[in-house]
Amino acid sequence: MNLDRLGEFVERVAGIVIPPRDLPRIEGRLEARWRALDLPDVDSYLDRLERDPLGEETRRLLSLVTINESSLFRSPRQFEVLKETVLPRIRRSHEGVVSVWSAGCARGEEAVSLAITLAEFFGPGPQQWRVVATDLDQEAMAAARSWRFGPRATRLVPEELAQRYLRPRGDAMEVVGDLRRRITFEDQNLTQLPGVLAEYRFDVIFLRNVLIYFRPDVQRSVVEAVTRLMRPGAYLFVGPSESLWSLGLDLEPVDLGGAFAYRRIRGTVASEPETTPSPVGENRSEDSSPSMRRR
Repeated sequence: MNLDRLGEFVERVAGIVIPPRDLPRIEGRLEARWRALDLPDVDSYLDRLERDPLGEETRRLLSLVTINESSLFRSPRQFEVLKETVLPRIRRSHEGVVSVWSAGCARGEEAVSLAITLAEFFGPGPQQWRVVATDLDQEAMAAARSWRFGPRATRLVPEELAQRYLRPRGDAMEVVGDLRRRITFEDQNLTQLPGVLAEYRFDVIFLRNVLIYFRPDVQRSVVEAVTRLMRPGAYLFVGPSESLWSLGLDLEPVDLGGAFAYRRIRGTVASEPETTPSPVGENRSEDSSPSMRRR
């Protein structure tokens, strides 16, 4: 099986680098796809992908090669400093709707965690905040739109928060309706920004456990594009094991007490969006352009 060719194709269309050690684990999944399409071998399958690199089969392939294991409130200290330190600073700096982006939302665990954190900070009342969640994995996004999470995904949710924002549904927990209306799911490839996010400017971005799957040049281009979607003074969170030190961008590191973030330098002015953002909670069609993520 031509796994090297597979790796080259995935990197070219999505920017994701599949380590050589991980290629054998997806061999069986790949074989199931080309057999399901009644193709003679993997090269015929890859030929088909090459003819339509942005088509539905490519989306299926990306779902096979990405990993979606996560949980609500993963790396909990980041959510704590968001509520305790970052949101108060943002609220003092402007009076508009606070916009938060979960970039690479996988099955929605991070987006829901952000929504719970913002709901706890702002409390009930008129629209004051929204969460936008993006990913490239169509199967993961479909799972996110189901609003359901199993026991493993909800094990870190404090009991009092689970009682307020989740309800039992079979053997899973389901997000309550009020919280759903604050989250918008968008299909967006991080290597093709701004795309559907051109209309947004964000106050907080979670780009966690994503950059480690890109080569340095792609990392830089992605972070540059992400930075252009940040308001001056906005905050960018990456994974605890990730760093932007070597990229030399218009971001400054901020020690928030047990968690680091990067803040957009206020002297850099982001152009304002030309259109009005979609209403909070409007989930666009799943037939939109491919998304980009890793969780």
